Amino acid sequence: MNVAKDPLTMDTKSAQVIENMEFNAEGEKLQTRRGLGRPIYTFTADICYIWYDYELNSYLIFLKDKGVYTYEYGKTPVFIGKLTGSIETHPQIARYTNANGTYLLIASNGTLQSYEYSGSTMNTSDKYPVCDTVMERSSRILVSSTGNNNIKYSGIGDPFNWTENSNDPSAMKDLDVGDVSGIGGVYPLAGEIIVFKKNGNIYRVANEPEDWNITLVGKDSDFISRAAMTNLGEDVVYFSRQGLRSLYTSEAYGNFRNEEIGEAMNPEMKKDTSDPWIAKCPRMHELLINPNSGNIVYAYNYQLRAFTKWIFPGRIESIAEGMTNTLVGCGKELFNLSSANHTDVVSGVESRIHQRIVAKRIVDYSTMTLYRSHLMVESGEAGTAKLSVNDVTWDWNWTKDKQKEEFKTQIRSDDMTFTFETDNIITWKFWVAILVQQYVTMTSDGTSSGRSGSWSKSGSSKKKSSWGQGTFSGATSEVGGSPYG
Repeated sequence: MNVAKDPLTMDTKSAQVIENMEFNAEGEKLQTRRGLGRPIYTFTADICYIWYDYELNSYLIFLKDKGVYTYEYGKTPVFIGKLTGSIETHPQIARYTNANGTYLLIASNGTLQSYEYSGSTMNTSDKYPVCDTVMERSSRILVSSTGNNNIKYSGIGDPFNWTENSNDPSAMKDLDVGDVSGIGGVYPLAGEIIVFKKNGNIYRVANEPEDWNITLVGKDSDFISRAAMTNLGEDVVYFSRQGLRSLYTSEAYGNFRNEEIGEAMNPEMKKDTSDPWIAKCPRMHELLINPNSGNIVYAYNYQLRAFTKWIFPGRIESIAEGMTNTLVGCGKELFNLSSANHTDVVSGVESRIHQRIVAKRIVDYSTMTLYRSHLMVESGEAGTAKLSVNDVTWDWNWTKDKQKEEFKTQIRSDDMTFTFETDNIITWKFWVAILVQQYVTMTSDGTSSGRSGSWSKSGSSKKKSSWGQGTFSGATSEVGGSPYG
């Protein structure tokens, strides 16, 4: 899908609209997006964020009333406590293991909290720092707080040691990063840390305490939220006020460079950037971008560098891909996004997944006639689609045995747009059109001819168009004559 280019000049591989479809994980097949189905659990408050622990194949689910639950798919969520901070943006979690056990460190713009897997509740202490960013770095825990230009490192091997001791190199350390502007977000990248500042500057922090090296690597980032950044290999991807961007290694200024990787959809995505988040789904090779925590999610297949647009019947607050399941938070309801689900059932209302493809415009100086077209889908069921060429619309019904059709038409225009819509679960194959150009050549003796594969009979482009479904079996004509007589 590409909304940045003129529909007239865009590449034939692009479309004006691709709604409620996605590319499959194995190749380049375009198929119906996975459905929500019915809720697998309903909480007492709206879901704020879902986090997945790959090592234990379990989830943490955060609610807007600050409640926190652990969840294993197929079991009942277990309440473990409440956040000390706010739910204005997604909490951050770091997994840390030492000789004493495995802990989850949770930052929510309040006092740092911890949860030990062998325990049953979250813990905190007034000795712990206030933070909204947390990550593990070289046997330490790193934290920062939005609005402050300082990052802190816990003691080595102890995520609960936040006591400063200048005579002990293993004790807590802190660092003021670059200028005095507050930190907006921090992201680890290989052996370095990328720090986004509120004033748009981007800094790289190389090495660890106390051999830090700070370098300004970018400006004018338009960074919005730490909930809207992730990585693709050695690149940091983030959603800015200008759309989806990537900070990647370059031989240019500071060895890093900003690139607009969402240019195909940025004009639409940046219209409302009030509450953005990004979810990375490696198994589907997707970045899921929600610019305002609304009901529209943009799916970016980073292998194909291709976008599609998902429309849900409710606000989507969070998506987390697990080992075998992808969980979605929509209001108080928790869903499993799956290809086995052919509908969305949100707040008790079932909605079919309406797909729409609008192709690029085909324009010519002369009148074109849509002579024949061939359409094919793959589906496990009989179904129907609405087909449109400009203002001419008809239904196509397929069966389980016949899912390819030929259409004969007599639609004439110098500007054509093809639209396909269906509520059935499909894999898209193709819609191939044979367009015949109509023109007249004047000869030296004043006569006209319609050679070169055209015809001399003229037809008004304003004439009501007609269509037919099935194999064209009408009379053929000599070269220069209309195939329609």
